[in-house]
Amino acid sequence: MLVSFLAMMTFIPYSCQKEDERYIHTDTTISSIYIRNEVGGAYVEGTFQGDNEIVFEISKAKSAELDISNLLIYANIPVSANVSPGFAGRHDLSSPKEYAVTNDNNVPHTYTLWAIYLDY
Repeated sequence: MLVSFLAMMTFIPYSCQKEDERYIHTDTTISSIYIRNEVGGAYVEGTFQGDNEIVFEISKAKSAELDISNLLIYANIPVSANVSPGFAGRHDLSSPKEYAVTNDNNVPHTYTLWAIYLDY
């Protein structure tokens, strides 16, 4: 009985402590990103241009396989980050589209994504 009481008293002081800031994730960086039309199909990796723009350059050889108005987006984002609008589903990147990656502090980093067909 005494052991149970002591164990309970050990946890009481910690239950009212503030959130441990070591577990707040502040990163909003997309480390890599690519597009494809179907799971397992041809893909194109995005090229980062500055901090905010990602362009998918589709070679002539892959242009028949990738419809830039109907793409799946795959990205590596930080733990606990949110993307708005989400990357799930299909996306039209024939014109620039903005996506915000938000961290645990609700600080967004907005990226502009778009796909282009190359002549070569």
